[in-house]
Amino acid sequence: MNQHYAKEVEFYDPAFRLLKNDEVRAMWHMLCAAARDLSIECTSATIMENGKVNATWEAHYTFSGTGRRVHNVINAEFTFIEDKIIQHHDHFDMSKWTRMALGTPGVLLGWTSWMKNKVSGKARNNLLKFMRENPDYQVQSLSY
Repeated sequence: MNQHYAKEVEFYDPAFRLLKNDEVRAMWHMLCAAARDLSIECTSATIMENGKVNATWEAHYTFSGTGRRVHNVINAEFTFIEDKIIQHHDHFDMSKWTRMALGTPGVLLGWTSWMKNKVSGKARNNLLKFMRENPDYQVQSLSY
């Protein structure tokens, strides 16, 4: 993904929420470096007007926090300028993800804003730690 992003890029998803520029590249670096069994497949893509592409992609992996298998179906919208992605917004059912990734706590609380905020906070803290430990990404805080 990183080779397709413009230098200035904006990413959003329900877990990490809003990320910009090197935060986006660091997120993909972190996720791929930690993945032991990640597979990603684009199942559909539609070219829209104004440099936009809508796509559906599916990720299969073992969530490292619990060892549980996840099959996440993501609807993505990409905005391109000069063959580079400047915006990438992913949308998926966070409640469904918490049920798969967290098991019983996700089943019981995955629909609550408390659980969604907890998952997002953990994802962002993991990213910030990765960026601080990786010499390619030197930041003090993440953008919001």
